[in-house]
Amino acid sequence: MTRVWKRLTFAVVSILLVLVLVQCKGLKQKAGDKCVTNGGIACTDPSTALLCLNGTLVNMPCRGPTGCTGIGSATECNDDLGQVGEACRMGSGGENYACSTDLNSELICQQNKWVVESTCKGPGHCKVTGLTVNCDDDFADLGDPCKSSASDANYSCTMDKKTRIVCTANKFVTYDYCRGPKGCHIEGNIVYCDGESKKPM
Repeated sequence: MTRVWKRLTFAVVSILLVLVLVQCKGLKQKAGDKCVTNGGIACTDPSTALLCLNGTLVNMPCRGPTGCTGIGSATECNDDLGQVGEACRMGSGGENYACSTDLNSELICQQNKWVVESTCKGPGHCKVTGLTVNCDDDFADLGDPCKSSASDANYSCTMDKKTRIVCTANKFVTYDYCRGPKGCHIEGNIVYCDGESKKPM
Protein backbone atom coordinates (compact mmCIF):
# COMPACT_ATOMS: atom_id res chain seq x y z
CA MET A 1 0.00 0.00 0.00
CA THR A 2 2.77 2.37 0.89
CA ARG A 3 4.67 1.65 -2.31
CA VAL A 4 1.59 2.19 -4.44
CA TRP A 5 0.93 5.53 -2.70
CA LYS A 6 4.51 6.57 -3.29
CA ARG A 7 4.23 5.71 -6.96
CA LEU A 8 0.97 7.58 -7.25
CA THR A 9 2.52 10.52 -5.46
CA PHE A 10 5.48 10.41 -7.82
CA ALA A 11 3.13 10.22 -10.80
CA VAL A 12 1.11 13.18 -9.57
CA VAL A 13 4.28 15.17 -8.90
CA SER A 14 5.57 14.28 -12.37
CA ILE A 15 2.31 15.40 -14.00
CA LEU A 16 2.36 18.65 -12.02
CA LEU A 17 5.98 19.20 -12.99
CA VAL A 18 5.13 18.71 -16.65
CA LEU A 19 2.24 21.17 -16.35
CA VAL A 20 4.49 23.71 -14.65
CA LEU A 21 7.13 23.30 -17.35
CA VAL A 22 4.51 23.72 -20.06
CA GLN A 23 3.18 26.82 -18.36
CA CYS A 24 6.69 28.19 -17.89
CA LYS A 25 7.37 27.57 -21.56
CA GLY A 26 4.19 29.48 -22.38
CA LEU A 27 5.24 32.36 -20.14
CA LYS A 28 8.49 32.63 -22.06
CA GLN A 29 6.69 33.56 -25.25
CA LYS A 30 7.96 36.77 -26.77
CA ALA A 31 7.23 39.18 -29.55
CA GLY A 32 7.77 37.48 -32.89
CA ASP A 33 6.59 34.04 -31.72
CA LYS A 34 3.69 32.39 -33.53
CA CYS A 35 0.18 32.38 -32.07
CA VAL A 36 -3.25 31.07 -33.03
CA THR A 37 -5.88 33.23 -31.29
CA ASN A 38 -6.00 36.45 -33.32
CA GLY A 39 -6.74 39.38 -31.01
CA GLY A 40 -5.84 37.40 -27.91
CA ILE A 41 -3.66 39.04 -25.28
CA ALA A 42 -1.49 37.92 -22.36
CA CYS A 43 0.40 40.04 -19.82
CA THR A 44 4.19 39.86 -19.85
CA ASP A 45 4.66 42.44 -17.07
CA PRO A 46 2.46 44.96 -15.22
CA SER A 47 2.54 47.44 -18.11
CA THR A 48 2.88 45.28 -21.23
CA ALA A 49 0.88 42.60 -23.03
CA LEU A 50 1.53 40.34 -25.99
CA LEU A 51 -1.09 40.75 -28.71
CA CYS A 52 -1.72 37.98 -31.23
CA LEU A 53 -1.87 39.78 -34.55
CA ASN A 54 -2.20 37.85 -37.81
CA GLY A 55 -0.57 34.79 -36.28
CA THR A 56 2.37 36.61 -34.68
CA LEU A 57 2.84 38.00 -31.17
CA VAL A 58 3.61 41.72 -30.88
CA ASN A 59 4.29 43.87 -27.82
CA MET A 60 1.34 46.05 -26.82
CA PRO A 61 1.93 48.66 -24.09
CA CYS A 62 -0.80 49.04 -21.44
CA ARG A 63 -0.20 52.67 -20.48
CA GLY A 64 -3.50 53.23 -18.68
CA PRO A 65 -3.61 53.59 -14.88
CA THR A 66 -4.23 49.90 -14.15
CA GLY A 67 -1.71 48.53 -16.65
CA CYS A 68 -1.99 44.85 -17.59
CA THR A 69 -3.84 42.54 -15.21
CA GLY A 70 -5.39 39.06 -15.09
CA ILE A 71 -4.59 35.85 -16.90
CA GLY A 72 -6.18 33.83 -19.68
CA SER A 73 -9.54 35.08 -20.87
CA ALA A 74 -9.63 37.48 -17.90
CA THR A 75 -6.58 39.41 -19.13
CA GLU A 76 -7.15 43.16 -19.39
CA CYS A 77 -4.84 45.74 -20.93
CA ASN A 78 -5.72 49.28 -19.90
CA ASP A 79 -5.05 51.33 -23.02
CA ASP A 80 -6.59 54.64 -21.95
CA LEU A 81 -3.23 56.18 -22.86
CA GLY A 82 -1.09 55.43 -25.89
CA GLN A 83 1.63 56.64 -28.20
CA VAL A 84 1.49 57.06 -31.98
CA GLY A 85 2.76 54.00 -33.82
CA GLU A 86 2.43 51.58 -30.92
CA ALA A 87 0.38 48.40 -31.25
CA CYS A 88 -3.23 48.54 -30.09
CA ARG A 89 -6.25 46.26 -29.97
CA MET A 90 -9.20 47.00 -32.21
CA GLY A 91 -12.50 47.55 -30.43
CA SER A 92 -15.36 45.09 -30.80
CA GLY A 93 -17.16 47.65 -32.96
CA GLY A 94 -14.05 48.34 -34.98
CA GLU A 95 -13.11 51.48 -33.06
CA ASN A 96 -10.88 52.07 -30.05
CA TYR A 97 -9.91 55.52 -28.79
CA ALA A 98 -7.32 56.73 -26.30
CA CYS A 99 -5.47 59.85 -25.19
CA SER A 100 -1.83 60.41 -26.02
CA THR A 101 0.48 60.23 -23.00
CA ASP A 102 1.01 64.02 -23.13
CA LEU A 103 -2.80 64.48 -23.21
CA ASN A 104 -2.55 66.76 -26.26
CA SER A 105 -4.09 64.36 -28.78
CA GLU A 106 -6.95 61.93 -29.18
CA LEU A 107 -5.80 58.67 -30.74
CA ILE A 108 -7.69 56.06 -32.72
CA CYS A 109 -6.60 52.48 -33.32
CA GLN A 110 -6.32 51.88 -37.07
CA GLN A 111 -4.93 48.63 -38.45
CA ASN A 112 -3.78 47.85 -34.90
CA LYS A 113 -1.63 51.00 -34.62
CA TRP A 114 -2.36 54.23 -32.74
CA VAL A 115 -2.72 57.29 -34.99
CA VAL A 116 -3.80 60.85 -34.16
CA GLU A 117 -7.51 61.44 -34.71
CA SER A 118 -7.58 64.99 -33.36
CA THR A 119 -5.37 67.39 -31.42
CA CYS A 120 -6.59 68.51 -27.98
CA LYS A 121 -4.80 71.80 -27.33
CA GLY A 122 -7.66 73.45 -25.44
CA PRO A 123 -7.44 73.94 -21.66
CA GLY A 124 -9.22 70.62 -21.02
CA HIS A 125 -6.78 68.67 -23.20
CA CYS A 126 -7.66 64.96 -23.56
CA LYS A 127 -9.39 63.03 -20.79
CA VAL A 128 -10.79 59.53 -20.45
CA THR A 129 -13.95 59.20 -18.39
CA GLY A 130 -15.20 55.63 -18.21
CA LEU A 131 -15.58 54.51 -21.81
CA THR A 132 -15.61 58.05 -23.21
CA VAL A 133 -12.66 60.05 -24.54
CA ASN A 134 -13.15 63.82 -24.33
CA CYS A 135 -10.94 66.01 -26.53
CA ASP A 136 -10.85 69.80 -26.00
CA ASP A 137 -9.99 71.22 -29.42
CA ASP A 138 -11.07 74.81 -28.69
CA PHE A 139 -7.56 75.83 -29.70
CA ALA A 140 -5.49 74.33 -32.49
CA ASP A 141 -2.90 75.09 -35.14
CA LEU A 142 -3.57 75.29 -38.87
CA GLY A 143 -3.30 71.83 -40.39
CA ASP A 144 -3.98 69.99 -37.14
CA PRO A 145 -6.12 66.85 -37.55
CA CYS A 146 -9.70 67.25 -36.35
CA LYS A 147 -13.21 65.77 -36.43
CA SER A 148 -16.45 67.28 -37.64
CA SER A 149 -19.91 66.18 -38.67
CA ALA A 150 -22.88 67.53 -40.57
CA SER A 151 -24.35 68.82 -37.31
CA ASP A 152 -21.06 70.21 -35.95
CA ALA A 153 -18.97 72.50 -38.14
CA ASN A 154 -16.30 72.50 -35.39
CA TYR A 155 -14.78 75.97 -35.26
CA SER A 156 -11.71 76.73 -33.15
CA CYS A 157 -9.19 79.47 -32.50
CA THR A 158 -5.53 79.38 -33.42
CA MET A 159 -3.12 79.37 -30.49
CA ASP A 160 -2.28 83.08 -31.01
CA LYS A 161 -6.03 83.90 -31.04
CA LYS A 162 -5.72 85.88 -34.28
CA THR A 163 -7.58 83.48 -36.57
CA ARG A 164 -10.80 81.51 -36.45
CA ILE A 165 -10.37 78.12 -38.06
CA VAL A 166 -12.79 75.39 -39.12
CA CYS A 167 -12.42 71.64 -39.50
CA THR A 168 -12.57 70.77 -43.20
CA ALA A 169 -11.68 67.35 -44.61
CA ASN A 170 -10.37 66.34 -41.17
CA LYS A 171 -7.91 69.20 -40.74
CA PHE A 172 -8.16 72.78 -39.47
CA VAL A 173 -8.07 75.50 -42.13
CA THR A 174 -8.50 79.29 -41.96
CA TYR A 175 -12.10 80.52 -41.79
CA ASP A 176 -11.53 84.22 -41.07
CA TYR A 177 -9.13 86.63 -39.35
CA CYS A 178 -9.85 88.27 -36.01
CA ARG A 179 -8.03 91.60 -35.88
CA GLY A 180 -10.12 93.21 -33.13
CA PRO A 181 -8.87 93.62 -29.54
CA LYS A 182 -10.61 90.44 -28.38
CA GLY A 183 -9.27 88.42 -31.28
CA CYS A 184 -10.65 84.91 -31.52
CA HIS A 185 -12.28 83.87 -28.26
CA ILE A 186 -14.65 81.26 -26.93
CA GLU A 187 -17.72 81.81 -24.79
CA GLY A 188 -19.50 78.64 -23.78
CA ASN A 189 -19.65 76.49 -26.89
CA ILE A 190 -19.45 79.37 -29.36
CA VAL A 191 -16.29 80.58 -31.10
CA TYR A 192 -16.31 84.35 -31.66
CA CYS A 193 -14.11 86.42 -33.95
CA ASP A 194 -13.61 90.11 -33.02
CA GLY A 195 -13.19 92.42 -36.01
CA GLU A 196 -13.97 89.72 -38.55
CA SER A 197 -12.02 89.95 -41.73
CA LYS A 198 -12.81 87.22 -44.23
CA LYS A 199 -9.87 85.30 -45.55
CA PRO A 200 -8.94 86.17 -49.14
CA MET A 201 -10.55 83.94 -51.75
